[in-house]
Amino acid sequence: MKTEQFGAFPALEDQSTEAGLAIIIRAQADALSRLAKQTQGLATVIDAAVTRLRGTHGRLVYVGAGASGRIAVQDGVELWPTLAVDRARALLAQSGGSVKVAACLNTGLSLSEVDSRLRLAQGRLAGIID
Repeated sequence: MKTEQFGAFPALEDQSTEAGLAIIIRAQADALSRLAKQTQGLATVIDAAVTRLRGTHGRLVYVGAGASGRIAVQDGVELWPTLAVDRARALLAQSGGSVKVAACLNTGLSLSEVDSRLRLAQGRLAGIID
């Protein structure tokens, strides 16, 4: 299944406001319908994550690119002040350099320390490092 593609809303700019809204709402309804069919799998993943995060070794890793990556980082930095999550148990990683500066500000780490952690996380995600 393609998750992103150009032309998802063909000629949307040529539609009336009402017709454009109807197209967007239908697309959202379709997405929710597909999501509703996956509740068992989603619940399994969520329950497994909760079990690990309630334990002493679980970690939460936010990884992204582009706008969705920036949103993930914005969400992730709220873990510490809002939910009192130990900084060592959450890792935020996004492609590009600007997030590295944000990581320094939010973790108190130096840029080289942030770089090291990002490389380590990328290695672990790629299965290169245990």
